[in-house]
Amino acid sequence: MAAGTGWRQAHSHALVHAIAAHWGFTGAAHFSRLFQATYGTHPQDYRNLPSEACTNRQHPCAD
Repeated sequence: MAAGTGWRQAHSHALVHAIAAHWGFTGAAHFSRLFQATYGTHPQDYRNLPSEACTNRQHPCAD
């Protein structure tokens, strides 16, 4: 699961359960738990980060 800035911008309108389904998760809860464990923040909080927070590849931004 890659959550880079471009991916964020392309999916900023999508609901968490739709993103989870796109990546093959059967439920948003499992996706959210795994996302938080991987990136250190909830998917909705990540979505709300200002775009410049990911410019320097700072945590929780991915490569």
